[in-house]
Amino acid sequence: MKRAVQSGPKSIKNINVRNNKVLVRVDFNLPIHGVKITDSSRVIAAKKTIDWLIKEGATVFLISHFGDANGKKDKNYSLRKILPFVKKTLGQKIIFVPDCIGKTRDEAILKSKKGQIYLLENTRFYFGEKENDPIFAKELARGYDYFVNEAFSSSHRAHASTVGITKYLPSYSGFNLTEECEALSSILENPKSPFVAVIGGAKISSKIDILKNLIEKVDVLIIGGGMANNFLAAEGYEIGRSFYEENFIDSAEEISRMAYDKAIEFLLPDDVLVAKKIGARARVQKKDIDQVSKGDVIADIGPKSVAKFIEPINFAGTIFWNGPLGISEFKPFSGATQALANVISKSKGRSIIGGGDTLASVKGKNLKFDFVSTGGGATLELVAGHKLPGIEALR
Repeated sequence: MKRAVQSGPKSIKNINVRNNKVLVRVDFNLPIHGVKITDSSRVIAAKKTIDWLIKEGATVFLISHFGDANGKKDKNYSLRKILPFVKKTLGQKIIFVPDCIGKTRDEAILKSKKGQIYLLENTRFYFGEKENDPIFAKELARGYDYFVNEAFSSSHRAHASTVGITKYLPSYSGFNLTEECEALSSILENPKSPFVAVIGGAKISSKIDILKNLIEKVDVLIIGGGMANNFLAAEGYEIGRSFYEENFIDSAEEISRMAYDKAIEFLLPDDVLVAKKIGARARVQKKDIDQVSKGDVIADIGPKSVAKFIEPINFAGTIFWNGPLGISEFKPFSGATQALANVISKSKGRSIIGGGDTLASVKGKNLKFDFVSTGGGATLELVAGHKLPGIEALR
């Protein structure tokens, strides 16, 4: 039975926001290495909506979570840390408010003027956020005229700032959230053939539903990354000391049978790159899949597999890619993922990519794709055919 595909919710382009106070849920849970923010994509994704609201004469209040403060006010998880970066990325003056509810927030609302932008403190400083507590949600909503969800990447969570708040304010989707829904739904509702899906990453356990749903839609399904080890082990191949999820061998067997029954082209690696230890200076060997020994760790696919995977991509009408083909954070095992990225970016087919590790692997490479999803878990949930609470709440 095919799962229903979720279409986009009502957009802010249909409302008049002039002289109104608009609360915007963004996802500014940005990755930080030391003091450096390593990925600005979610801030950039929100920029179009924020700029439009200001142009249309609104006052904008931004709320987000940042890390997991576990219901406590902790300066290590304060959004103040990212304020300079957000200002620079958005190219806007932004006023920081050291709370998302209460007296300090109320004073900021009273003093606010048209065209100003405020960034409120971490919603996860309160237990009510993750618990979707209606009292907390009502307090979050108090003082505003509209709510806009521009946090697609958080919309698979039924939290107060994504779901509960919609009960107390007229609620709409931001431009990027609408685009995410439309782009991801389009590959399931009306993909141009041949439809090729490339699914990598480490764990099969998080992608069982997406694989089953894609089998109903695709012409070619390509499996790489650590999750391919489950399929290889299910077929009786030696995978050595490679990562796999022993409890999901049956799932791999089931998905392989489904692909066979649907007569789709189901591609697994024929050769791999192995090492005894994984790292930036690993000694790498290329082996056919039936040559892997007990002491080997499979860390990437080999050149024969790369060529096999690339062939259907060259003729694809639609391409969906989620997850690297190897342990791509280490240079010796990034080659297959980079080769795949290069081919997809040059393909004449419509290309849609997503997932944090996928985006990290193409960052700074000057590659172009038709749509880049910032969603992570939300992307997987939507493509798996599941309804996202944060989007359903906007209906």
